[in-house]
Amino acid sequence: MNASAQRYHHTIALLLAIVVPSYWWQVRTARAIPPAARIGADLLLVILVVQATLRIGTLLLVVPPRLAVAHQATAVLLFAAALNAAHALR
Repeated sequence: MNASAQRYHHTIALLLAIVVPSYWWQVRTARAIPPAARIGADLLLVILVVQATLRIGTLLLVVPPRLAVAHQATAVLLFAAALNAAHALR
């Protein structure tokens, strides 16, 4: 992966590491939020933690294919969880 793509990847990861816990906190502390939205926020935070853990493991173990594929698959789950959380707030 070239340096530009790596920088972009790290920027997105940092942005998610800030935005998702903030979103989770807002949903958990709000009073008039449906239970589905609370569950969606919890799920989003848990998947983000799994994604970050897989990313760190992938880098530390010098990109083993199974771990790299798990990291990519978790990215899809993270996107799906974000869609679910947004839909639950409608």
